[in-house]
Amino acid sequence: MLLHPRDIWSTGSIDSEQRSDDWLRRGESGDDARHQGCPSHNRRRHPHAFDIARRCFNLPNDVRCQLADGRDFLRDNPDRYDAIVMDAYVGAFVPQHLRSMSFFRLAQTRLEDGGCLIANVFTEHDFDAAPDVAATAMGEVWDDVRVLDIRGMQHRNALVMAGNVAYLQEPELLMRPLAGISEILHDIHRWRFRKWRLRVS
Repeated sequence: MLLHPRDIWSTGSIDSEQRSDDWLRRGESGDDARHQGCPSHNRRRHPHAFDIARRCFNLPNDVRCQLADGRDFLRDNPDRYDAIVMDAYVGAFVPQHLRSMSFFRLAQTRLEDGGCLIANVFTEHDFDAAPDVAATAMGEVWDDVRVLDIRGMQHRNALVMAGNVAYLQEPELLMRPLAGISEILHDIHRWRFRKWRLRVS
């Protein structure tokens, strides 16, 4: 998924007047798949993912969708984007080729100057090194790497981000959901950037 950082974070910390004309959304589809009329692209490998997203998650009909492996798509398309957001899993694991330094180097070449990559990393518990392993690999490609996490929670998602991410702050709720507001607010208020340790997979 590629998005402009302003479309992900709204904390008053972004001053740029520029807006992105291109998104690439890779991952689950939702109500925010389209934002303020920007064209959007969705790349998935499951043949029924787009039908489900349109029926159940309000994916707009004008979002262009394609079946593609993330690495293959980036390799075969020279377009550059403001952000890449990854939520790619086979079972409980991110495929090896999508968490390698070679993939991150490729992704860097598909980012505009000042762009960033954000990866959703499933984390079993506080001793699970998966976010730190991802951060270590990204650290071989980018100077600035950060981990946003909820310490003390089992079976959680951490966000590992690299590129132009030094200015980002903890997220805030932008749109009130139809259900689950208490749980969502509880989790959002626990998200914190934390230091990460060098790890090898």
